[in-house]
Amino acid sequence: MNAYVPFTTTRKALIADLKAMLTHPDMKPVKDKVYGTKYPRLFLKDYAVYAALRGADYRKTSHLRDQGAPNAKEALESVLNDLRASLKAPADLYKRNYVNSAVKRYVIGVHTEGNVEKTEEYVARAECVIEAIEAALA
Repeated sequence: MNAYVPFTTTRKALIADLKAMLTHPDMKPVKDKVYGTKYPRLFLKDYAVYAALRGADYRKTSHLRDQGAPNAKEALESVLNDLRASLKAPADLYKRNYVNSAVKRYVIGVHTEGNVEKTEEYVARAECVIEAIEAALA
């Protein structure tokens, strides 16, 4: 069971931003016009982080929930490690432009650009995501 983490205004904003990302029409899979292959833009880690932020059971996001959802746990651990590593140099958070990086997806936002003036906000958001993931994995 998830440990309780209080819903702060930062956490509520993160939940709203992540829900907007998950439901945004531009985040639907892109179809290759030549071969017909669909390339996803949303991944299991997006749904697992969203569940962790809401305080829901992240194991329900996985098709392997009967086995303890090892893939969802692994996805959360990778996001957790990426965010912890990024907090070692908080002044560089706004420079994360790679769309699949955890900082860009969950702290800055996929559809927004990093701003050096918002570094303190980015640090607070990253710490909030870390706290929620740690509570979910506990």
